[in-house]
Amino acid sequence: MQELVKVALFGASGKTGQAFARAASAQGLVIRASLRNAASDFLPPNVEILRGDLGDADHVRDTIAGTTMVCCVLGPRPPHTEVFCARTTELILDAMHRAGVRRLICQTGAMIGADAANWTPPVRLMVRMFRRHRPAVAADRMRQEKIVRESDLEWTLVKPPRLTDGPARGYLVAGVDLRIGLLSKIGRADLASFLVGECIAPRYVNQAVYVTGTVDRISVPF
Repeated sequence: MQELVKVALFGASGKTGQAFARAASAQGLVIRASLRNAASDFLPPNVEILRGDLGDADHVRDTIAGTTMVCCVLGPRPPHTEVFCARTTELILDAMHRAGVRRLICQTGAMIGADAANWTPPVRLMVRMFRRHRPAVAADRMRQEKIVRESDLEWTLVKPPRLTDGPARGYLVAGVDLRIGLLSKIGRADLASFLVGECIAPRYVNQAVYVTGTVDRISVPF
């Protein structure tokens, strides 16, 4: 009998978290979602809601207890001034170790982290501008990735470029050295399908993978 996949979801109130919850529920995954004060009617009715603060270690541990893996899609919202990702990720990793949960999928962004060889020159310019105007947020996200990479967990860093809304297109391109340019983008619905695929059948364990939509319909199975 196939093991039941029960996912602790952090970032459920955001658009990507909502898309993930819908896609995961449709595939039969069981979701336990961390929420602070936001309403929960935007989540599927079968999602288990735990109310609490991401800075509360007890809440993070309660969310992870009894699950088989963690999906972390949290991040600052516009105007991108909040600094909390690294600290929350530390709490998540600590709770995973305590609970014996090994699998972590953590979404950051295509322009987060050290200078990447697959960035086009205009993207490099944008990254420098972001780091200059939002140094605390940029440093926080870089530290978040460092924490994940240096852990002994079975982690995957998922790095999408610009996110868009709308229905799923049903295809994307993924790769550890995928070229990222100014026009690179992906819909949240397709990103959610990729994340669910990594929950069910991991292909990028202990790797950082870039994902983007494509106009030439190069299909990648979810």
